[in-house]
Amino acid sequence: MVADQPSIDFSSVSDPSRRLVIRLDYSNQEQLNAVSAKLDIWEVHPLPALGTSAGYVVAAVIPDQINWLQSLGYR
Repeated sequence: MVADQPSIDFSSVSDPSRRLVIRLDYSNQEQLNAVSAKLDIWEVHPLPALGTSAGYVVAAVIPDQINWLQSLGYR
């Protein structure tokens, strides 16, 4: 569970020049649920060999979202 999440400025989401496509690995469904509402997830790829609910997503993000993900411990 993620508490006290920093706010994200989504005003630039409509500017495609600021968006990046990333791969974001997750270890369990709870990690995915914690970020999925704030990201534009294009694809979800389960990786059962890494755990029953592990995998990665492909998502479009803006720089503020990258900073937010880094503050949560993602690299």
